[in-house]
Amino acid sequence: MTVNPPPTLPGAPIPPAPRSERRHGRVVGIGAVCWDRIGVLDRYPAEDSKAPLLADPPPWESLGGPVPIRLAYLGRLGWPTVLLGAVGGDPAGQAIRRGLALAGVGAELDVRAGRASLSSSVWINRSTGSRTIAYATASGDRLSVTPDRLRGLLAGAAAFTCDAREPEVQLVAADIAREMGVPVLLDTGNYRGHTVELVSRADVVQAPLAFARDLDGVTDVEIGAKLLRSLGATVAVVTDGINGSGYAGPDGAGWVPAFPVDAVDTLGAGDVFGGGLVHAHLSGMPCREAVVFASAAAAWKCRCWGKERLATEADLRDFIHASATW
Repeated sequence: MTVNPPPTLPGAPIPPAPRSERRHGRVVGIGAVCWDRIGVLDRYPAEDSKAPLLADPPPWESLGGPVPIRLAYLGRLGWPTVLLGAVGGDPAGQAIRRGLALAGVGAELDVRAGRASLSSSVWINRSTGSRTIAYATASGDRLSVTPDRLRGLLAGAAAFTCDAREPEVQLVAADIAREMGVPVLLDTGNYRGHTVELVSRADVVQAPLAFARDLDGVTDVEIGAKLLRSLGATVAVVTDGINGSGYAGPDGAGWVPAFPVDAVDTLGAGDVFGGGLVHAHLSGMPCREAVVFASAAAAWKCRCWGKERLATEADLRDFIHASATW
């Protein structure tokens, strides 16, 4: 099945849910926020060669980063959200702030005059949907947030979600969230030594297989999920793209295959998976059902350019029901 690109240009904001579908309790996130510049190629050029960017779709720019996209998708699913992070006073920082506002994500950002924001250049292979990324790191010190401010933000929250890019403040926030009975949901990203401390504080952990491999040589997603659960996570999910995901939780462990789709754009699929996983957990889905739901959200995203046509919960229910996989 071939899915055509959406009629609107890629890079449009993720539309929030209608007011009638809004849920109680906001999701608070802390993490890196990025501005992506994206182009599509027929093929990746070899080293020291050239290849033209395609005009259809034309290059676009978009909000990026695991936590911002998680939050934006959670807004699509009806959850109020707020992001703590840092941006520079540069044009990318201004674009990030506009992108968050258009996506309906509340933002409490440390704007650093004279500093550069995190930004990336992304190339998508039209024939496979795979993406290659080169990024410029943000300049400036680590994010600093007082415990009192964190308590105020987390009071009454439905959940706290983070990556592992601001470990000092995220560890404090995770401890405060647990004290307040707020579930902690972590996207590990690539392996970093300090990430294990966050895993031990998390209720739900999402990690790529590369994280488990770098941590302990694991090459199987289900074994990787069991490993992360042994480190303290209540529920652990290890993803491996088209090879599916492994999970381990109080109700057992197993493997969930990826949904077979004709992918055109995989950029942000893992972040959308994370948003679906947070929603599923907060909705009380059993572990396997939660991973199926998150996998469906990621697969749906891969069928479209950009992130402006992400699925609603009703879309995903129909999509799962119609899939021969299930």
